[in-house]
Amino acid sequence: MAVKRKDKTDNHDTPAKNKRIRQEKVGDFSDDEDLSDIDDADIFNGIRIPVELPPIKSAEENPGPRMVITEIVANNFKSYFGEVTIGKFHKVRTSFHVLSCK
Repeated sequence: MAVKRKDKTDNHDTPAKNKRIRQEKVGDFSDDEDLSDIDDADIFNGIRIPVELPPIKSAEENPGPRMVITEIVANNFKSYFGEVTIGKFHKVRTSFHVLSCK
């Protein structure tokens, strides 16, 4: 049995779809979120500029506890079937390479 094509007059637009279309056409995003706490100085050509983040400290400047990944346990991840343990990683190395077996 053939499936009939929907007629263009049977438009089943939802309010969310209509809102998105209106925003794209007109550029009216006023009701998306409350922007009353943003100063005019934080907006440049309609784009909100985020507050400057503090600089990142190096390990020597921040001698606190750090997370160290010693091994990764993958469970049915991509080409690995079942549970596969990747690692023990060397404590000095900062990266690892995994070959893809397709």
